[in-house]
Amino acid sequence: MTLLTKIKHFLVVPHDRILSAISDDGIHWKREPGIRKDYGGIHRTVMAYYSYVHQPADFCGDYEMYYHNSSLIDGKWHGNIVRSRSTDGLRWSDIEKPVVSGGVSDQIDRQVRAPFLLKSDSGWTLFFSALGMDGKTRIFSTYSENRQDWRLSSRPVLDPEDCRKLDHENWGRVNGVSDPFIVRLPTNNYRMYFSCIFSRINDQLIASAVSDDGLRWEIEDGYRIPAGPVGQYPCACNPCVIPFGEGWRIYFRRAEIYPIWNTIYTAYSTDGLSFEAGVECLKYQRWNFHERNAVGFPFVLPLTTGGYRMYYTGYWGFLFDQKIIKEYTELDTKTRIR
Repeated sequence: MTLLTKIKHFLVVPHDRILSAISDDGIHWKREPGIRKDYGGIHRTVMAYYSYVHQPADFCGDYEMYYHNSSLIDGKWHGNIVRSRSTDGLRWSDIEKPVVSGGVSDQIDRQVRAPFLLKSDSGWTLFFSALGMDGKTRIFSTYSENRQDWRLSSRPVLDPEDCRKLDHENWGRVNGVSDPFIVRLPTNNYRMYFSCIFSRINDQLIASAVSDDGLRWEIEDGYRIPAGPVGQYPCACNPCVIPFGEGWRIYFRRAEIYPIWNTIYTAYSTDGLSFEAGVECLKYQRWNFHERNAVGFPFVLPLTTGGYRMYYTGYWGFLFDQKIIKEYTELDTKTRIR
């Protein structure tokens, strides 16, 4: 790549990068300096988002991250889920072999993203979402005993057809499901929070399902995070849920104009089903070089030393700004809640 091409790429192509913030109370956040996952590197990353972070026992105190990586190769976008390792949760080194990539089947064609790792006695199950050639997004899983060699399940974990009880009176049928985030309940079964995508990508709400074994899921009634108040853009997606006090706290992305000018919200629930009205906890900053257009995709990690670290994605671009802002602003005038 020539210097001129690099400059053009830097100015025109949008870059999503994983950033972080810390908090003592899980509500008020202070941004940490620097970038957790930048563009470039061994995976030729252009966009990095949808992070999952944990400290597996075999890493002896080190951190492991799974995240979505998009690369622009020969004019075509290539997406996959990759792994990275860190000694401090701040500086990361990618592991070369991707976990799962697009193009492996008609249903797992592209947009392979939203990783969530669930440990069992026998191994590890990685849940993720992918867009099929039929235009529908589904949630899938792949299994590993060592987090290195993975066996992909041929059947989706959750399909839009499983969600007919979630069809919306105004937006119609659920056309896709994405963003799985799973918590273990006090009753030792599981709850999966996920995003419902309707006929327009701009219309998304957060719902949930329960399972006894993490394999078969039953959709729960209603929405965990419904549309915003009148006058706000309806999109709510990218759930992250952690135990908090005597209940649960959810973090999610609320879109003013999808997919730009997005802010991360949080809400509390005593039962994990009915959440209070969400409040802003991390708002994008137009003057901030790293997140001038949006923030989203929160993943909150309780720290062993106390407090919390949020990994999130900042969206930025320069010359690209003007065209996309005009395009989505015009769309926004047609699709806002009235």
